[in-house]
Amino acid sequence: MHSDKRKPVVLTTVPYYLPGFKGGGKLVTVRNLVAGLRDQFHFKVMTTDHDLGDTRSYEGIVPNRWVAARDCEVFYAGSRRGSPRSIREQLCRSDYDILHLNTIFSRSFGIFPLLLRRFGWAARRPMIIAPRGELAPGARAIKSGRKRGFLAAARALGLFADARWQASSEEEARDIRSLFGAGARISIAPDLLSAEYQSWRPSQYRKRAGQLDIVFLSRITPKKNLHLALEALRGLEGDITFRIVGPVDDARYWARCRKLIVTLGSNIRIDYSGPIAISEVGGCFGSHGLFFLPTSNENFGFVILEAMLAGCPVLMSDQTPWRDLSPKGIGWDLPLSRPELFRATLQNCIAMEGPAHRAMSARARDFALDYMAHDDSAARNAALLHSVLD
Repeated sequence: MHSDKRKPVVLTTVPYYLPGFKGGGKLVTVRNLVAGLRDQFHFKVMTTDHDLGDTRSYEGIVPNRWVAARDCEVFYAGSRRGSPRSIREQLCRSDYDILHLNTIFSRSFGIFPLLLRRFGWAARRPMIIAPRGELAPGARAIKSGRKRGFLAAARALGLFADARWQASSEEEARDIRSLFGAGARISIAPDLLSAEYQSWRPSQYRKRAGQLDIVFLSRITPKKNLHLALEALRGLEGDITFRIVGPVDDARYWARCRKLIVTLGSNIRIDYSGPIAISEVGGCFGSHGLFFLPTSNENFGFVILEAMLAGCPVLMSDQTPWRDLSPKGIGWDLPLSRPELFRATLQNCIAMEGPAHRAMSARARDFALDYMAHDDSAARNAALLHSVLD
């Protein structure tokens, strides 16, 4: 612990964190950041004391105090009345060098810290804001009025005036620039990958013509377009299993999807598995022949890389960084405005013979392994953190 005192301290906020596993990409991104840079920085993670969709605190964790974790310290803010005061107290303390926000629109972990800092109720340390896809057009379209109102007020109040923006890609940098102008200070530092990926095994899935096991693995929320995936199944011929994996983030939307499910043909079996632990993701993809995610937006899309790493070909929208998949022979990225293309591609996948599918599976895994071999995200994130200190 003595050596950690000499490391720069990064106070990182994120809505959900370990031991949770339902919080999606932000949770995975921060987990990988902490694990990948722990030798250079001491991370203090401020988050919620429960997982997405839960109301009870994590077992064995006392809210509103710092807890020593494997790679960092974690402050689990509770949902009781005293928690905002506890968050304020921690932000007022001066035992951190960088404030690193991994959300803008979260009240407790984005808006509240920004307001505290702006009005002098929190230490004015160097600040990095990583929107993690929240500023993409597809993400802003959900509850758009509320988000437009906050962004207008934030600009008027100068909440972002001295922020360094972290973009995960050039596409996200363009989204930030379109909202905050050419003068916004933006650094591109891609999301870190997990060292655990190195141990993932190739798919053992064996396909036959006329049959396909499809998986939709994501939070159940309008942004992910599960309803479009279900509509694309309508009228397909063959023996089809469609497995839905992930937490219900929007109960009203899930009710809408359930109504669609009962209208599909008897040759289509729908299986809702609920959320699975992070450690189970590789095995899940390895037991399916196609990952289908017609999402409105993905900032990075860890789950897409994970599918390919497990040897599971992917069928995506063209609203992710993973593009031109068909020429590579590893999947498809199609426009959401052309639902007939999704349906035709699915029917072709169902008809695909086993050897052709195994070849596509191998190409997908090789592509993911090559991507990992050339990954420089750790160095670029470290450079960003050091640059705001300098």
